[in-house]
Amino acid sequence: MIDWYLVMFVAATILLVYIEKLGEHKIVFQYMAHSGEIGLSGGTYAVLIQFMSGATLFLPIYVTVQMKLYSVFMFVLGVLAIYILLARVISNIKVTEEGPFSVLFKKRANVGDKRYFFIIAALSSFLSFLLHTFLVATLFFNIYEQSLTIGLSLFLFFCFTFFGLGGYFGVTKIGSKLVFGIFLSSVILSLSLFLKVGINSVYKQFTEIFPSLMDGSILENGLIVVTFVFVMFGQTCMNYYFWQSLHLIKVNHRLTVLRVSLFSWVALLLAYSALSIYILVQGTSSASLSRVLKTVVELESPFFPFVISLIWFSSLLVGAGTSLYSLVSLYLWMQNNNKKVLTTKQLLRKGYLVAMTVCLVTGFLSVYILSYTKEVLMVLAAFFSSIGFPFWFQSIFKKFNSKHYFFGVSLVFPISIIGVVLGFELWLITAVAVLFPCIIYLFLQNVCKLSENG
Repeated sequence: MIDWYLVMFVAATILLVYIEKLGEHKIVFQYMAHSGEIGLSGGTYAVLIQFMSGATLFLPIYVTVQMKLYSVFMFVLGVLAIYILLARVISNIKVTEEGPFSVLFKKRANVGDKRYFFIIAALSSFLSFLLHTFLVATLFFNIYEQSLTIGLSLFLFFCFTFFGLGGYFGVTKIGSKLVFGIFLSSVILSLSLFLKVGINSVYKQFTEIFPSLMDGSILENGLIVVTFVFVMFGQTCMNYYFWQSLHLIKVNHRLTVLRVSLFSWVALLLAYSALSIYILVQGTSSASLSRVLKTVVELESPFFPFVISLIWFSSLLVGAGTSLYSLVSLYLWMQNNNKKVLTTKQLLRKGYLVAMTVCLVTGFLSVYILSYTKEVLMVLAAFFSSIGFPFWFQSIFKKFNSKHYFFGVSLVFPISIIGVVLGFELWLITAVAVLFPCIIYLFLQNVCKLSENG
Protein backbone atom coordinates (compact mmCIF):
# COMPACT_ATOMS: atom_id res chain seq x y z
CA MET A 1 0.00 0.00 0.00
CA ILE A 2 1.35 3.44 -0.97
CA ASP A 3 1.56 6.14 1.70
CA TRP A 4 0.20 9.06 -0.35
CA TYR A 5 0.76 11.51 2.51
CA LEU A 6 4.49 10.85 2.24
CA VAL A 7 4.38 11.57 -1.52
CA MET A 8 2.53 14.82 -0.75
CA PHE A 9 5.15 15.69 1.87
CA VAL A 10 7.97 15.35 -0.68
CA ALA A 11 6.14 17.59 -3.19
CA ALA A 12 5.24 20.17 -0.50
CA THR A 13 8.86 20.29 0.71
CA ILE A 14 10.11 21.10 -2.80
CA LEU A 15 7.42 23.79 -3.08
CA LEU A 16 8.48 25.42 0.20
CA VAL A 17 12.16 25.45 -0.80
CA TYR A 18 11.55 27.27 -4.10
CA ILE A 19 8.34 29.21 -3.40
CA GLU A 20 10.10 32.61 -3.34
CA LYS A 21 11.34 32.15 -6.92
CA LEU A 22 8.03 31.07 -8.47
CA GLY A 23 6.03 33.71 -10.33
CA GLU A 24 8.59 36.44 -9.55
CA HIS A 25 9.78 37.23 -13.07
CA LYS A 26 10.60 40.87 -13.79
CA ILE A 27 10.87 40.56 -17.56
CA VAL A 28 9.67 38.04 -20.16
CA PHE A 29 13.25 36.90 -20.85
CA GLN A 30 13.59 35.78 -17.23
CA TYR A 31 10.67 33.39 -17.71
CA MET A 32 11.86 32.04 -21.05
CA ALA A 33 15.59 31.66 -20.52
CA HIS A 34 18.59 31.57 -18.20
CA SER A 35 20.63 34.70 -17.50
CA GLY A 36 23.75 33.49 -19.29
CA GLU A 37 25.67 30.57 -20.81
CA ILE A 38 25.68 27.25 -18.99
CA GLY A 39 28.60 24.84 -18.82
CA LEU A 40 29.02 21.11 -19.23
CA SER A 41 27.37 20.04 -15.96
CA GLY A 42 24.41 22.42 -16.17
CA GLY A 43 23.97 21.68 -19.87
CA THR A 44 23.88 17.93 -19.26
CA TYR A 45 21.11 18.32 -16.69
CA ALA A 46 19.24 20.75 -18.95
CA VAL A 47 19.26 18.39 -21.96
CA LEU A 48 18.66 15.23 -19.89
CA ILE A 49 15.49 16.77 -18.42
CA GLN A 50 14.01 16.78 -21.93
CA PHE A 51 14.14 12.97 -22.13
CA MET A 52 12.49 12.38 -18.75
CA SER A 53 9.05 11.93 -20.25
CA GLY A 54 6.16 9.48 -20.22
CA ALA A 55 7.84 7.52 -23.01
CA THR A 56 10.90 7.04 -20.80
CA LEU A 57 8.62 5.88 -18.02
CA PHE A 58 6.37 3.33 -19.72
CA LEU A 59 8.22 2.37 -22.90
CA PRO A 60 10.89 0.19 -21.20
CA ILE A 61 8.17 -1.76 -19.39
CA TYR A 62 6.09 -2.20 -22.55
CA VAL A 63 9.08 -3.15 -24.71
CA THR A 64 10.42 -5.57 -22.10
CA VAL A 65 7.02 -7.27 -21.98
CA GLN A 66 7.02 -7.54 -25.79
CA MET A 67 10.70 -8.22 -26.58
CA LYS A 68 11.88 -9.75 -23.29
CA LEU A 69 15.69 -9.76 -22.95
CA TYR A 70 16.22 -8.38 -26.45
CA SER A 71 14.81 -5.05 -25.24
CA VAL A 72 18.37 -4.21 -24.14
CA PHE A 73 19.56 -4.14 -27.77
CA MET A 74 16.48 -2.17 -28.79
CA PHE A 75 17.27 0.69 -26.41
CA VAL A 76 20.96 0.80 -27.33
CA LEU A 77 20.25 0.86 -31.08
CA GLY A 78 17.34 3.29 -30.71
CA VAL A 79 19.26 5.83 -28.63
CA LEU A 80 22.28 5.52 -30.97
CA ALA A 81 20.04 6.38 -33.94
CA ILE A 82 18.54 9.34 -32.06
CA TYR A 83 22.04 10.59 -31.25
CA ILE A 84 23.11 10.40 -34.92
CA LEU A 85 20.04 12.39 -36.02
CA LEU A 86 20.27 15.01 -33.26
CA ALA A 87 24.04 15.39 -33.67
CA ARG A 88 23.50 16.12 -37.36
CA VAL A 89 20.91 18.77 -36.51
CA ILE A 90 23.12 20.39 -33.86
CA SER A 91 26.17 20.40 -36.16
CA ASN A 92 24.22 22.44 -38.71
CA ILE A 93 23.53 25.26 -36.23
CA LYS A 94 25.72 28.25 -37.01
CA VAL A 95 27.36 30.21 -34.20
CA THR A 96 25.46 33.36 -35.21
CA GLU A 97 22.04 31.67 -35.12
CA GLU A 98 19.92 32.35 -32.07
CA GLY A 99 16.31 31.85 -31.07
CA PRO A 100 14.01 28.81 -31.14
CA PHE A 101 14.26 26.52 -34.19
CA SER A 102 16.72 28.95 -35.83
CA VAL A 103 18.33 26.07 -37.70
CA LEU A 104 15.30 25.95 -40.03
CA PHE A 105 14.93 29.66 -40.70
CA LYS A 106 17.15 32.34 -42.15
CA LYS A 107 18.52 34.91 -39.75
CA ARG A 108 16.21 37.66 -41.03
CA ALA A 109 13.10 35.55 -41.41
CA ASN A 110 10.01 37.53 -40.42
CA VAL A 111 7.38 36.44 -37.91
CA GLY A 112 4.98 35.45 -40.67
CA ASP A 113 7.44 32.85 -41.99
CA LYS A 114 7.59 31.24 -38.56
CA ARG A 115 3.95 31.52 -37.43
CA TYR A 116 2.64 28.28 -38.99
CA PHE A 117 5.62 26.32 -37.76
CA PHE A 118 5.18 27.72 -34.26
CA ILE A 119 1.53 26.67 -34.27
CA ILE A 120 2.62 23.05 -34.84
CA ALA A 121 5.29 23.44 -32.14
CA ALA A 122 2.68 24.78 -29.70
CA LEU A 123 0.31 21.95 -30.61
CA SER A 124 3.13 19.45 -30.03
CA SER A 125 3.76 20.88 -26.55
CA PHE A 126 0.05 20.84 -25.74
CA LEU A 127 -0.36 17.22 -26.85
CA SER A 128 2.77 16.21 -24.96
CA PHE A 129 1.33 17.81 -21.82
CA LEU A 130 -1.99 16.05 -22.49
CA LEU A 131 -0.13 12.74 -22.87
CA HIS A 132 1.49 13.05 -19.46
CA THR A 133 -1.74 14.14 -17.79
CA PHE A 134 -3.52 11.23 -19.47
CA LEU A 135 -0.89 8.77 -18.19
CA VAL A 136 -1.30 10.13 -14.65
CA ALA A 137 -5.08 9.69 -14.91
CA THR A 138 -4.58 6.12 -16.17
CA LEU A 139 -2.30 5.30 -13.24
CA PHE A 140 -4.70 6.63 -10.61
CA PHE A 141 -7.81 5.09 -12.16
CA ASN A 142 -6.61 1.72 -13.49
CA ILE A 143 -3.51 0.85 -11.45
CA TYR A 144 -3.79 2.46 -8.02
CA GLU A 145 -7.62 2.58 -8.02
CA GLN A 146 -7.55 5.87 -6.12
CA SER A 147 -9.69 9.00 -6.43
CA LEU A 148 -9.05 10.30 -9.96
CA THR A 149 -10.26 13.83 -9.19
CA ILE A 150 -8.01 14.39 -6.17
CA GLY A 151 -4.93 12.72 -7.66
CA LEU A 152 -5.15 14.51 -11.01
CA SER A 153 -5.93 17.88 -9.39
CA LEU A 154 -2.88 17.66 -7.13
CA PHE A 155 -0.64 16.65 -10.03
CA LEU A 156 -1.82 19.59 -12.16
CA PHE A 157 -1.50 21.97 -9.20
CA PHE A 158 2.15 21.10 -8.61
CA CYS A 159 2.84 21.11 -12.35
CA PHE A 160 1.39 24.61 -12.72
CA THR A 161 3.17 25.89 -9.58
CA PHE A 162 6.60 24.39 -10.33
CA PHE A 163 6.76 24.95 -14.08
CA GLY A 164 3.87 27.19 -15.16
CA LEU A 165 4.91 29.85 -12.63
CA GLY A 166 8.56 28.83 -12.41
CA GLY A 167 9.43 29.13 -16.10
CA TYR A 168 12.92 28.14 -17.17
CA PHE A 169 14.15 28.41 -13.58
CA GLY A 170 11.51 25.93 -12.42
CA VAL A 171 12.32 23.44 -15.17
CA THR A 172 16.09 23.55 -14.65
CA LYS A 173 16.32 23.88 -10.87
CA ILE A 174 13.36 21.76 -9.72
CA GLY A 175 13.58 19.48 -12.76
CA SER A 176 17.28 18.78 -12.22
CA LYS A 177 16.65 17.80 -8.58
CA LEU A 178 13.86 15.44 -9.64
CA VAL A 179 16.00 13.99 -12.46
CA PHE A 180 18.86 13.35 -10.03
CA GLY A 181 16.45 11.60 -7.65
CA ILE A 182 14.90 9.56 -10.48
CA PHE A 183 18.25 8.46 -11.86
CA LEU A 184 19.78 7.60 -8.50
CA SER A 185 16.70 5.76 -7.22
CA SER A 186 16.26 3.75 -10.43
CA VAL A 187 19.87 2.61 -10.64
CA ILE A 188 20.24 1.82 -6.93
CA LEU A 189 16.88 0.03 -6.78
CA SER A 190 17.60 -2.18 -9.81
CA LEU A 191 21.12 -3.03 -8.61
CA SER A 192 20.02 -3.78 -5.04
CA LEU A 193 17.21 -6.08 -6.17
CA PHE A 194 19.44 -8.11 -8.48
CA LEU A 195 22.28 -8.28 -5.94
CA LYS A 196 19.86 -9.40 -3.25
CA VAL A 197 18.09 -12.09 -5.29
CA GLY A 198 20.98 -12.93 -7.63
CA ILE A 199 21.20 -12.39 -11.37
CA ASN A 200 21.45 -16.13 -12.07
CA SER A 201 18.35 -16.81 -9.97
CA VAL A 202 16.31 -14.17 -11.82
CA TYR A 203 17.52 -15.49 -15.19
CA LYS A 204 16.54 -19.09 -14.30
CA GLN A 205 13.08 -17.96 -13.18
CA PHE A 206 12.74 -15.93 -16.35
CA THR A 207 13.63 -18.83 -18.67
CA GLU A 208 11.21 -21.12 -16.81
CA ILE A 209 8.31 -18.70 -17.28
CA PHE A 210 9.32 -17.46 -20.76
CA PRO A 211 10.93 -20.23 -22.87
CA SER A 212 11.65 -17.76 -25.69
CA LEU A 213 13.98 -14.83 -25.07
CA MET A 214 12.10 -12.73 -27.63
CA ASP A 215 8.44 -12.57 -28.69
CA GLY A 216 7.56 -11.77 -32.30
CA SER A 217 9.76 -11.71 -35.39
CA ILE A 218 12.92 -9.68 -35.89
CA LEU A 219 11.03 -7.50 -38.40
CA GLU A 220 8.27 -6.66 -35.90
CA ASN A 221 10.75 -5.80 -33.18
CA GLY A 222 12.82 -3.78 -35.63
CA LEU A 223 9.73 -1.74 -36.50
CA ILE A 224 9.23 -1.06 -32.77
CA VAL A 225 12.78 0.38 -32.68
CA VAL A 226 12.09 2.58 -35.72
CA THR A 227 8.82 3.84 -34.21
CA PHE A 228 10.61 4.64 -30.96
CA VAL A 229 13.28 6.64 -32.84
CA PHE A 230 10.78 8.65 -34.92
CA VAL A 231 8.55 9.49 -31.94
CA MET A 232 11.37 10.59 -29.63
CA PHE A 233 13.19 12.51 -32.37
CA GLY A 234 10.05 14.40 -33.39
CA GLN A 235 9.04 15.19 -29.81
CA THR A 236 12.56 16.38 -28.95
CA CYS A 237 13.07 18.57 -32.01
CA MET A 238 9.70 20.32 -31.58
CA ASN A 239 10.24 21.08 -27.90
CA TYR A 240 11.06 24.75 -27.26
CA TYR A 241 12.82 23.86 -24.00
CA PHE A 242 15.32 21.64 -25.83
CA TRP A 243 16.30 24.45 -28.22
CA GLN A 244 16.41 27.09 -25.52
CA SER A 245 18.78 24.93 -23.45
CA LEU A 246 20.87 24.14 -26.52
CA HIS A 247 21.46 27.80 -27.33
CA LEU A 248 22.50 28.53 -23.74
CA ILE A 249 25.18 25.80 -23.80
CA LYS A 250 28.63 26.85 -25.00
CA VAL A 251 29.06 25.96 -28.67
CA ASN A 252 32.07 23.69 -28.13
CA HIS A 253 30.21 21.75 -25.42
CA ARG A 254 26.95 21.02 -27.27
CA LEU A 255 27.82 17.66 -28.82
CA THR A 256 29.58 16.54 -25.64
CA VAL A 257 26.49 17.44 -23.60
CA LEU A 258 24.30 15.51 -26.04
CA ARG A 259 26.52 12.41 -25.79
CA VAL A 260 26.64 12.45 -21.98
CA SER A 261 22.88 13.11 -21.73
CA LEU A 262 21.94 10.27 -24.08
CA PHE A 263 24.41 7.91 -22.37
CA SER A 264 22.74 8.73 -19.02
CA TRP A 265 19.32 8.31 -20.61
CA VAL A 266 20.09 4.85 -22.04
CA ALA A 267 21.42 3.84 -18.60
CA LEU A 268 18.06 4.86 -17.13
CA LEU A 269 16.18 2.92 -19.83
CA LEU A 270 18.24 -0.18 -19.09
CA ALA A 271 17.59 0.24 -15.36
CA TYR A 272 13.84 0.36 -16.04
CA SER A 273 14.17 -2.67 -18.31
CA ALA A 274 16.03 -4.59 -15.57
CA LEU A 275 13.31 -3.68 -13.06
CA SER A 276 10.69 -4.85 -15.56
CA ILE A 277 12.44 -8.23 -15.93
CA TYR A 278 12.48 -8.61 -12.14
CA ILE A 279 8.76 -7.76 -11.97
CA LEU A 280 7.97 -10.17 -14.82
CA VAL A 281 9.38 -13.14 -12.91
CA GLN A 282 7.06 -12.26 -10.02
CA GLY A 283 4.03 -12.72 -12.29
CA THR A 284 2.91 -15.16 -14.96
CA SER A 285 3.62 -15.85 -18.61
CA SER A 286 0.43 -13.94 -19.59
CA ALA A 287 2.01 -10.67 -18.47
CA SER A 288 0.90 -7.39 -20.03
CA LEU A 289 1.81 -3.76 -19.40
CA SER A 290 -1.14 -3.20 -17.06
CA ARG A 291 -0.46 -6.50 -15.26
CA VAL A 292 3.20 -5.56 -14.68
CA LEU A 293 2.20 -2.14 -13.31
CA LYS A 294 -0.36 -3.81 -11.04
CA THR A 295 2.27 -6.25 -9.79
CA VAL A 296 4.48 -3.34 -8.72
CA VAL A 297 1.87 -1.69 -6.49
CA GLU A 298 0.77 -5.07 -5.05
CA LEU A 299 4.23 -6.18 -3.88
CA GLU A 300 4.38 -6.92 -0.16
CA SER A 301 7.48 -4.79 0.45
CA PRO A 302 6.36 -1.29 1.53
CA PHE A 303 9.59 0.31 0.30
CA PHE A 304 9.68 -0.95 -3.31
CA PRO A 305 6.18 0.22 -4.40
CA PHE A 306 6.68 3.61 -2.75
CA VAL A 307 10.02 4.31 -4.47
CA ILE A 308 8.73 3.11 -7.85
CA SER A 309 5.60 5.26 -7.50
CA LEU A 310 7.74 8.28 -6.61
CA ILE A 311 9.89 7.64 -9.71
CA TRP A 312 6.81 7.32 -11.93
CA PHE A 313 5.13 10.51 -10.80
CA SER A 314 8.40 12.48 -10.75
CA SER A 315 9.10 11.41 -14.36
CA LEU A 316 5.60 12.39 -15.44
CA LEU A 317 5.86 15.70 -13.58
CA VAL A 318 9.15 16.57 -15.31
CA GLY A 319 7.83 15.57 -18.73
CA ALA A 320 4.63 17.57 -18.24
CA GLY A 321 6.64 20.51 -16.88
CA THR A 322 8.91 20.85 -19.92
CA SER A 323 5.84 20.68 -22.19
CA LEU A 324 3.94 23.33 -20.20
CA TYR A 325 6.96 25.64 -20.10
CA SER A 326 7.49 25.20 -23.86
CA LEU A 327 3.86 26.00 -24.64
CA VAL A 328 3.80 29.16 -22.49
CA SER A 329 7.18 30.30 -23.86
CA LEU A 330 5.98 29.92 -27.45
CA TYR A 331 2.89 31.95 -26.58
CA LEU A 332 5.02 34.69 -24.99
CA TRP A 333 7.39 34.69 -27.97
CA MET A 334 4.54 35.13 -30.46
CA GLN A 335 2.85 37.80 -28.33
CA ASN A 336 6.12 39.65 -27.85
CA ASN A 337 6.56 39.82 -31.64
CA ASN A 338 3.00 41.02 -32.20
CA LYS A 339 2.20 44.56 -33.25
CA LYS A 340 0.00 45.00 -30.17
CA VAL A 341 2.06 46.60 -27.41
CA LEU A 342 1.74 45.02 -23.96
CA THR A 343 3.59 45.84 -20.78
CA THR A 344 5.85 43.16 -19.29
CA LYS A 345 3.51 42.53 -16.36
CA GLN A 346 0.49 42.19 -18.65
CA LEU A 347 2.30 39.73 -20.90
CA LEU A 348 3.57 37.63 -18.00
CA ARG A 349 0.10 37.54 -16.42
CA LYS A 350 -1.33 36.35 -19.72
CA GLY A 351 1.36 33.66 -19.82
CA TYR A 352 0.44 32.48 -16.32
CA LEU A 353 -3.23 32.48 -17.34
CA VAL A 354 -2.39 30.35 -20.40
CA ALA A 355 -0.59 27.84 -18.15
CA MET A 356 -3.58 27.66 -15.80
CA THR A 357 -6.03 27.26 -18.71
CA VAL A 358 -3.95 24.47 -20.27
CA CYS A 359 -3.87 22.61 -16.93
CA LEU A 360 -7.67 22.84 -16.59
CA VAL A 361 -8.41 21.86 -20.20
CA THR A 362 -6.03 18.88 -20.23
CA GLY A 363 -7.40 17.73 -16.86
CA PHE A 364 -10.93 17.49 -18.26
CA LEU A 365 -9.74 16.03 -21.59
CA SER A 366 -7.65 13.29 -19.96
CA VAL A 367 -10.67 12.12 -17.96
CA TYR A 368 -12.88 12.17 -21.06
CA ILE A 369 -10.49 10.08 -23.21
CA LEU A 370 -9.60 7.66 -20.42
CA SER A 371 -11.62 4.84 -21.99
CA TYR A 372 -9.75 5.18 -25.33
CA THR A 373 -6.23 4.50 -24.07
CA LYS A 374 -4.89 2.48 -27.00
CA GLU A 375 -6.46 4.71 -29.66
CA VAL A 376 -5.18 7.93 -28.06
CA LEU A 377 -1.62 6.62 -27.72
CA MET A 378 -1.54 5.46 -31.34
CA VAL A 379 -2.77 8.82 -32.69
CA LEU A 380 -0.27 10.74 -30.53
CA ALA A 381 2.58 8.44 -31.61
CA ALA A 382 1.67 9.08 -35.26
CA PHE A 383 1.64 12.84 -34.72
CA PHE A 384 4.97 12.99 -32.87
CA SER A 385 6.66 10.78 -35.46
CA SER A 386 5.48 13.05 -38.31
CA ILE A 387 6.62 16.45 -37.01
CA GLY A 388 10.39 15.95 -37.10
CA PHE A 389 10.92 15.56 -40.85
CA PRO A 390 12.12 19.16 -41.57
CA PHE A 391 15.13 18.53 -39.32
CA TRP A 392 16.15 15.43 -41.31
CA PHE A 393 16.18 17.32 -44.59
CA GLN A 394 17.41 20.70 -43.39
CA SER A 395 20.52 20.45 -45.57
CA ILE A 396 18.34 19.72 -48.65
CA PHE A 397 15.83 22.52 -48.12
CA LYS A 398 17.36 25.80 -49.25
CA LYS A 399 14.30 27.61 -47.97
CA PHE A 400 11.94 26.14 -45.40
CA ASN A 401 8.24 26.84 -46.02
CA SER A 402 6.26 26.66 -42.79
CA LYS A 403 2.87 26.86 -44.58
CA HIS A 404 3.55 23.70 -46.58
CA TYR A 405 4.83 22.00 -43.44
CA PHE A 406 1.68 23.01 -41.54
CA PHE A 407 -0.59 21.66 -44.27
CA GLY A 408 1.23 18.31 -44.46
CA VAL A 409 1.29 17.70 -40.70
CA SER A 410 -2.34 18.77 -40.22
CA LEU A 411 -3.43 15.86 -42.43
CA VAL A 412 -1.77 13.34 -40.10
CA PHE A 413 -4.64 13.47 -37.60
CA PRO A 414 -7.43 12.28 -39.96
CA ILE A 415 -5.11 9.70 -41.54
CA SER A 416 -4.02 8.23 -38.18
CA ILE A 417 -7.61 8.20 -36.87
CA ILE A 418 -8.74 6.32 -39.99
CA GLY A 419 -5.86 3.85 -39.50
CA VAL A 420 -6.84 3.26 -35.87
CA VAL A 421 -10.51 2.75 -36.79
CA LEU A 422 -9.55 0.25 -39.51
CA GLY A 423 -7.39 -1.65 -37.01
CA PHE A 424 -3.96 -1.15 -38.59
CA GLU A 425 -0.80 -1.86 -36.60
CA LEU A 426 1.00 1.02 -34.88
CA TRP A 427 4.15 0.67 -37.01
CA LEU A 428 2.11 0.96 -40.23
CA ILE A 429 0.24 4.05 -39.00
CA THR A 430 3.55 5.58 -37.91
CA ALA A 431 5.20 4.81 -41.27
CA VAL A 432 2.37 6.52 -43.15
CA ALA A 433 2.47 9.45 -40.71
CA VAL A 434 6.19 9.89 -41.39
CA LEU A 435 6.06 9.59 -45.18
CA PHE A 436 2.82 11.41 -45.98
CA PRO A 437 3.79 14.92 -44.74
CA CYS A 438 7.17 14.57 -46.50
CA ILE A 439 5.49 13.75 -49.80
CA ILE A 440 2.93 16.57 -49.42
CA TYR A 441 5.66 19.06 -48.52
CA LEU A 442 7.89 18.14 -51.46
CA PHE A 443 4.89 18.18 -53.81
CA LEU A 444 3.85 21.68 -52.72
CA GLN A 445 7.44 22.90 -52.95
CA ASN A 446 7.72 21.67 -56.55
CA VAL A 447 4.34 23.16 -57.48
CA CYS A 448 5.48 26.56 -56.16
CA LYS A 449 8.75 26.32 -58.10
CA LEU A 450 6.90 25.46 -61.31
CA SER A 451 4.45 28.33 -60.83
CA GLU A 452 7.32 30.75 -60.19
CA ASN A 453 9.20 29.55 -63.31
CA GLY A 454 6.02 29.60 -65.38
